[in-house]
Amino acid sequence: MSRPWSARSEAERKRMEAAFVARHGAEMLLDGDSEPPPATGDELPPGTLRPGRRLPFAHLHASLRGGRPLPPEVSAALRSDPALRDDFALLVRRSARQHLPRAAAAAGREGILRREAGGFVVRLVASRAGRDQVYLLVELPEEVAAEAQVRAGPDANGSGRQPAEVRAADDRIGGDPAPDAAGGTPPPAARRAAPAAPDRMVVRTADGEFLKQALPSPEDRTVRLVMEADDPLIRAVAEPASEIYLL
Repeated sequence: MSRPWSARSEAERKRMEAAFVARHGAEMLLDGDSEPPPATGDELPPGTLRPGRRLPFAHLHASLRGGRPLPPEVSAALRSDPALRDDFALLVRRSARQHLPRAAAAAGREGILRREAGGFVVRLVASRAGRDQVYLLVELPEEVAAEAQVRAGPDANGSGRQPAEVRAADDRIGGDPAPDAAGGTPPPAARRAAPAAPDRMVVRTADGEFLKQALPSPEDRTVRLVMEADDPLIRAVAEPASEIYLL
């Protein structure tokens, strides 16, 4: 029986994503109307997709892995191409650390303000500083929060926070294992991968629209964002029929 995506190590996920992209890239080679794929890890620069040309799957993959919102060309391609939209939905599901499904309960006037799945909690809290602002909070399970190393020092935006890029695990979560019976250390494949905090959120609305938001490093087990109350992402998170993915 195959293991769920969330149970796989980071190395396994990267190999599966690479194979997924390679397969679709080979299919795109048969389509003369496709755009050339971007360099590995590159996002699609806004305005570079030529009108009438099909968006290659490699661009979808790069746009999902990058930190910026989805470029307008990618969003437009997803709206107009159902097959491409299905491919992107599959890629999002396979890349997600956690999926928060559609809400079962009906929403009130302000929409769904709290969802929970797998120990992750996504909440919307009105800001006391201004009625036009909302806090988007992502509360992490203890084992995931312990793995997110929040380092002091200003980031590029001068906010005093720096992304957690160091994934050093402590012994309790998944550091170096004890020597085996022969006195050696088990190979990397035998080591349990430590969980990492999500750094992106993707929301799929009821009508199939995809919205993406980069997430900052957590503080005290919680990722915090201050956003405008009328931001499309906030409206989508509050929509009962939307689905939320943490990547």
